Amino acid sequence: MREQIISEFKYACKNYLMTLGIDRLRAYGRVKGVSRPTTKSKEDLIETIVGILSGEIAPIPIATKGAPVKNNYVDPKIDIAIENIYEQVTARHEAASSQLPDSEFQMPKSTPDYNVVAEMEAFKRDFGYTLRVEDPILEGRESPDVLTREVFRGQLETIDNVSMLIALDAKTSKGILVPEELIRRHDLRDGDVISCYAERSKHSLICVDVLTINGIVTDALQRERFEESAACYPFQRVHTNAQTEDASLTAKYFEWLIPFGKGQRGCLFSEPKVGKTTVLQELAACLQSDNTTLLTLLVDQSPENVYAFQQIVPKDQLVYTTYEDDSVRQVFVAEFLLKRAKRFAESGKDVVLLVDSLSALARAYNETDDSLGGRTLAGGLESKTVHFIKKYFGAARCLEKGGSITMLACVSCDTGNPFDDVIASELAAISNLDVRLDVQMAIKHCYPAIDMKKTQVKHSEILLQPAELERQRKLWENIREFEPTQIHTVLSKSKTLEDLLKNL
Repeated sequence: MREQIISEFKYACKNYLMTLGIDRLRAYGRVKGVSRPTTKSKEDLIETIVGILSGEIAPIPIATKGAPVKNNYVDPKIDIAIENIYEQVTARHEAASSQLPDSEFQMPKSTPDYNVVAEMEAFKRDFGYTLRVEDPILEGRESPDVLTREVFRGQLETIDNVSMLIALDAKTSKGILVPEELIRRHDLRDGDVISCYAERSKHSLICVDVLTINGIVTDALQRERFEESAACYPFQRVHTNAQTEDASLTAKYFEWLIPFGKGQRGCLFSEPKVGKTTVLQELAACLQSDNTTLLTLLVDQSPENVYAFQQIVPKDQLVYTTYEDDSVRQVFVAEFLLKRAKRFAESGKDVVLLVDSLSALARAYNETDDSLGGRTLAGGLESKTVHFIKKYFGAARCLEKGGSITMLACVSCDTGNPFDDVIASELAAISNLDVRLDVQMAIKHCYPAIDMKKTQVKHSEILLQPAELERQRKLWENIREFEPTQIHTVLSKSKTLEDLLKNL
């Protein structure tokens, strides 16, 4: 019987391995102990792998010397499929023999044992999500036992042609595999935030049932492609709740003097150390209660700035890198969060994306290999970097049929570096909200150091009702007669818009 099991196992394994690409086979053969897998043809490589799996060929130890392998990712689905083949073959022969002798063929262990409990706890910490009774995914379920099952939530990302769920803060390298069948069935796209049930299959967690996509039940989700959707001018305002007693001066500025809408592309221009990051922090605090989804991206920041944002923004809404991360990592997390914002907008949600800063993101992209191949501009700036940063910032828009992405980003200017000046001028050309900060106000410790005379909102008449528009024009006419520090003083004394109009 042993020969029959080995023969059937080898035949089934060969048929399965023939369906895989040569790169996946080489990576798999390398960890299984195949000698020099890159020099073998596909047929020879499969013969050697099957021989090792069946115990007929002794594997060689994995080399630890020399240069690291460029592509060392091994698809865990291969081991799972091989183990399923072994179980199916042996199951057919167990009917003839109630118990296989000790000398019978056994599937070799592919990986060493590990602490499954600790591994599951790590996944729960990074991906865990507790269902609420009012969650729509519970509707129509036959049994309330769904509350007792672990639900995992992450963002879909394709890495090395493998689709998996990544933790929403992008801080872990672990992932939950998503089968291609589920991706096709639900039309899943990179950037989708998915809540699902997952089951462990030896080496990893695999998604087995998609519950919600971007917070919407799968059957109720209808959307267009972001790039194919028509864009229109912002026509709905984003409110900063300046009427509350503990409202910050930043909230008052953006509610009463700088109205901005859903789908606005806004830049905060200033020299370094003038308070751009502080403005974003206060905006993040006052936008938490608005009917928008807040996302925050920090690029190449100090640990102190990151910690300050962590006290304001929930973990799932904050993605960051510090100056300890390399440029590839910084560009990855920026694109990671923008994909999520696009998928939310496709699903009808209004997103406010705060970015600190686009200048740092441009520098990071300029250091990657993707920026090479074009013209080199002033300050070592690559022309492809300009295109990348304009495309990133230009993703902010109001969709005619869908939601919107509002982006408020910090941009460095007047630094004396041509790199910063080119980036600032290119972004100013496509922005429709320019907020200028004044270094003289910062010297006098007047924060936020917003210079209203140089700040402008394009197409603000679309955002305001006729009565509001007339009041806004009178407000701006009066403001032109004040110095920036005087406006700061008047705002600090005003608790309501009516108080501001009286004080002016």
